[in-house]
Amino acid sequence: MIKNFKIFLLALIGTFAFTTSAWAGPAVIIGAIIGGSVAAGAAAAGFIAASVLTAAAIGAAVGAVAGALSGSLLGGVFDTPDYNVTQNAQSINDGILVNKTGMLEHIPVVYGQRKVGGTVVFLSTGGDRNKYLYMALVLAEGEIQAIDDVYINDIISTDSRYNGRIVIEKFTGTDNQSASSTLQEAAGWGSNHRLLGLAYLGMRFEWKKIEDQDDADANPFAGIPKVNAVIRGKKIKNCSGLTNSHATTYENEAVAYSNNPADCILDYLRNPRYGKGLANNRINFEAFSVARAKYAQTVNYFGGGSGPVVNCDAVIDTSRSIIDNVKLFLANCRSGMPYQQGRFKLKLQDTGHDTDGQNTTPNIVFAVTRDHIVGGMKMKGAGTREHFNQIKLTYVDPTNEWKTNEVIHPQLNSSLDATYLAEDNGRRLTKEMAFNHIINKNQAADLAHIILAQSRKTKSITFVATAELHEVEVGDVITITYDLLGFSAVKYRVTNWEINNDYTINITANEMDPTNYVFTDTDVKYGEETQRHYVGGAVQSKYYFWNGTGYSSANAPKPNNNQAQLPINTQTITSTDLNINSITSTAKYDRPSFATEALQFNVTISNAFLDQVKQIDLQELSGVTNTYVSRTSINPTAVARSGSNYLINVNSELDGRVHTFRLYAVLDNGDRIPSATATHTAALSIYRTTSYVSF
Repeated sequence: MIKNFKIFLLALIGTFAFTTSAWAGPAVIIGAIIGGSVAAGAAAAGFIAASVLTAAAIGAAVGAVAGALSGSLLGGVFDTPDYNVTQNAQSINDGILVNKTGMLEHIPVVYGQRKVGGTVVFLSTGGDRNKYLYMALVLAEGEIQAIDDVYINDIISTDSRYNGRIVIEKFTGTDNQSASSTLQEAAGWGSNHRLLGLAYLGMRFEWKKIEDQDDADANPFAGIPKVNAVIRGKKIKNCSGLTNSHATTYENEAVAYSNNPADCILDYLRNPRYGKGLANNRINFEAFSVARAKYAQTVNYFGGGSGPVVNCDAVIDTSRSIIDNVKLFLANCRSGMPYQQGRFKLKLQDTGHDTDGQNTTPNIVFAVTRDHIVGGMKMKGAGTREHFNQIKLTYVDPTNEWKTNEVIHPQLNSSLDATYLAEDNGRRLTKEMAFNHIINKNQAADLAHIILAQSRKTKSITFVATAELHEVEVGDVITITYDLLGFSAVKYRVTNWEINNDYTINITANEMDPTNYVFTDTDVKYGEETQRHYVGGAVQSKYYFWNGTGYSSANAPKPNNNQAQLPINTQTITSTDLNINSITSTAKYDRPSFATEALQFNVTISNAFLDQVKQIDLQELSGVTNTYVSRTSINPTAVARSGSNYLINVNSELDGRVHTFRLYAVLDNGDRIPSATATHTAALSIYRTTSYVSF
């Protein structure tokens, strides 16, 4: 038996079985990094003592962009999307945002728009008393479209605190870009250090001498700054309208910014430096063009606006194998890449229409009857391991500081949720998945719908077909008429195709409903709150979340036999159930070395919370970062009470400014609920003449 796709993968020069490394030189790298401590407060030390940090050797490589694949193909056919390859979204995304150092870090390839950290390849100090810190931060392979917002220690670089303190030069990674004039001020960086083909930032940070406390308070740096940037990634070839006679070589293509998955995958397959470097005669350009049009179809988004069906906003880890990265591409855009007649195709898993992915009349490639079936037909279901009634899908959320977020389908207690639970005998079957190429919550919601619908259409058939089905390929829609199973023109999508020695064909196909692939982003829950996994007894209990102006509640599902049970709570929560009632200054300690006061908070934590609260934080809005920071955490069962209220004590600065506080409840199920805010105006220390930011 010959397996059509694996034969290609094994024979095509071991196509994906080589390592393709790209060296991003010439570059300046870090040779010795922070051999001592950062002198953040010393008047004459500047950023770093000059003996601690040195500019490193010239001409070494920033890092290798590897495209390695082990000798085993690991079952690596690309016929249908494998959603199981999308794992560890949170840790992967956190790694994308950190700053790395060193000469062996792999340089990512960015398609579409993302916020990234980068690799610090050059650090040096200069100026009077080392008041300047110079940094080169490589962001991605070039050429990219643009470097947009830059963040210093999570604060946008245009913030007033950085006025006159930073210089930023942006380089998009052209092959003829000039050297950074700012970095050339530093020893060790010259006009030949251009980082050709790399998108990077050339930066200078200024440390000012500290003469008094006001200078210290005004200093925005406490060490080597952390830098992030939002970038619009690679300029790539638009494959719209291309034919299989396309002859332009990769390096001579006209390129422009695109986050269409077809353009991104095509670029990755053809690029000889960080991709595979496939020749044109290995690509079915016409299939890529059709897929591109389907991805780009405009649909209406629930809640307003419109946009494409699928985008690709990806940070490609070039330390991974090419085959693994291709699998991630395909899973994130719900596509397959079958190989036919010596060329790779790209096929979106959609309604099956030739050109319109929203048209529910599929193109039936072949109508199979008993005349085309050799022997019998086997049918099976997927079982509960691949059968779900709830999907939790993680994506990257630009509105959440480019951190991961979650979409859940269907909404808890919706009519669809109730229907699915009833069909599954009340058993909650949840599948958690992660998609790091998706930054659009509506597209994430649509994919959650598709995955859930697919899991519930679990009939799979296998049969041996006559040679007439040679024209069928993986991803095609066929109909089955087979009276022994009661089938009459039932639609199935081919998922596996194998040719036998006698030229008969082994076919595997899954039941499909074209309506499941029409863009749908309703009946979902967005946000960081998780839904309750357990409740108590026969009565449904409530879970609570902050809706922006007050508390909302919803019923949690009844427990399964294997789930813990909690006390029943049917009380409705209002804004007074978690509240700061008063803030009282109980004592002042005003001294030249430190000036503080003791504050006592009288707060309400109602009994509605007590069966599900894990921790209560008292948080203060920081005047430095403009974010809430925990001042203390309490367990309500171990805190002093005043009648029905609780008393919380903390110390605060006598800095003469208004302090803003809130309570933050962490529930057993992971939900996080903030209270309304309360303010306290601190007195000013007698040893100070003006108010100052102390926290």
